[in-house]
Amino acid sequence: MRRTIVAAIGVAAAVAAAPAQATFPGANGKLVVQRPAGDQFDLYTLSPDGSEERRILGTRRYEEQAKWSPDGQRLAFASSPPAGFPTEVWTVDALGGNAQRVTAFGSVSTAPSWAPAGDRLAFFSLKDFKPPSPDRPPPPAEIYSIGTDGSDPRRLTRDRRIQTDPVYSPDGQTIAYDQWRAVKGRPGVYDMALMLSDADGSNPRRLTRFSARRDTFNASWSPDGGLIAFEVTGRHRPGDKDLQSDLAVIRLDGTGERRLTSTRSLETSPVWSPDGTQIAFTGDRHQREGRRERNGRRFELYVMQADGSGIRRLTHNRVADASPDWQPLPSAR
Repeated sequence: MRRTIVAAIGVAAAVAAAPAQATFPGANGKLVVQRPAGDQFDLYTLSPDGSEERRILGTRRYEEQAKWSPDGQRLAFASSPPAGFPTEVWTVDALGGNAQRVTAFGSVSTAPSWAPAGDRLAFFSLKDFKPPSPDRPPPPAEIYSIGTDGSDPRRLTRDRRIQTDPVYSPDGQTIAYDQWRAVKGRPGVYDMALMLSDADGSNPRRLTRFSARRDTFNASWSPDGGLIAFEVTGRHRPGDKDLQSDLAVIRLDGTGERRLTSTRSLETSPVWSPDGTQIAFTGDRHQREGRRERNGRRFELYVMQADGSGIRRLTHNRVADASPDWQPLPSAR
């Protein structure tokens, strides 16, 4: 489906619908989500049964798109001031202490993903281009990596396209990301597909095809690295007015695509559990009437088995839970 860019990101309007997720193997810890809190977004953690909610970093800034470190001890996230610009990458301890800024580019740098060694973050940024403006086409978004202490920034893609939401594979050898392709004759309208590259940005190859009928994005690696869960946006049936999103999985060679959900609802942002048995996601599958809105107030957090069965609703708060990620903990020996 064709997707329109309203603004490049910041507080707000995302170039991408939601960040991709990395799941590192281990025991299942807490889930983290972003949630509206007054005039900004805050990060919340909760147990996999929906209990023990805790707010992380209750500031006046926008804090969003959080990802757990491979050891489950820290979170990387994007942070913006109330004005919404610039957006920078930060990290923080799991309980909200020791917050540290990683990037200082004065631009839009967002959707961080940890390398398995825990020493680098991949993200996408507009830093080498003019800031987004309503008066001109959106700038390219390129993939970068940086040391978690802010050292050694590297630009991994250089094709001047829009590509977003990079995520390392569990072995650190590959990065999956979303690529946007402009639709000829329709300024600001794009098709989306999933890409893979080597960890240094070389050897880019397409995982899913560009299509006018559907977008594919929001990759999440299974803990064993054998499958990628992702989001497929289209229409449930010909003639349906509302777009919807289903969840699917695919092998790394592009074969074996299989739907996990198939409804008229918006089911978004899949992320595997560290033990590989479950997938968490957000959506509006309990909405019975009214216009469906991505990340609207009826978005809740859900968990299902990795084959799509046994869907459980974890939150009932009627605010927009979005961008989940699952904490890996050391496995019991």
